Amino acid sequence: PVTLRRVLYLGDPGTASALTSAELAAGASWCRVASDGVVLERNGGLPPAAPADDEPLTVILPGEWVTLLTARVPVRGDSRALAAVPNLIEDELATAIEDNHYAVGPPLAGGERQVAVIERALLQRILVSLTAVGLVPHALVVDALLVPAQQNELTVVEFGERYLAATADRSTVVVGRDQLGL
Repeated sequence: PVTLRRVLYLGDPGTASALTSAELAAGASWCRVASDGVVLERNGGLPPAAPADDEPLTVILPGEWVTLLTARVPVRGDSRALAAVPNLIEDELATAIEDNHYAVGPPLAGGERQVAVIERALLQRILVSLTAVGLVPHALVVDALLVPAQQNELTVVEFGERYLAATADRSTVVVGRDQLGL
């Protein structure tokens, strides 16, 4: 049987300040994808609400909203590892550790883990705005992590007015065209 998934891209990093449902819709685009990768439908704005079990919703966040770091996280159960993360990366953050939400990825080569950090208030605004229009995310993914990267190469993808770059070890950077002087 073919299963369907909805993918919502919140592509306008400038909307982070308020994030009402209307502001999210203005910079968003979405598609319905079959399990074989075929895109069945594609539109701008927010997708129609659907039961999460019928068509899970993956939300792709702009890399400007999320700080991606690596940390040597002690090998323990995931909940204990997650509890240690804020203190391990505190010196690399511009905000207080209690003001953030942390997601820890699977172990990387060398024993480190990738850590995604998003301001808790921003994450809350995203979730409230989506649920206000009947959308319940199954997963949140950072756009820069979707850049296909090869070993020993830097891959750069032009995406509208932004450039997403990644390496095989999942180091990422997002740069606006205006920051490059282009």
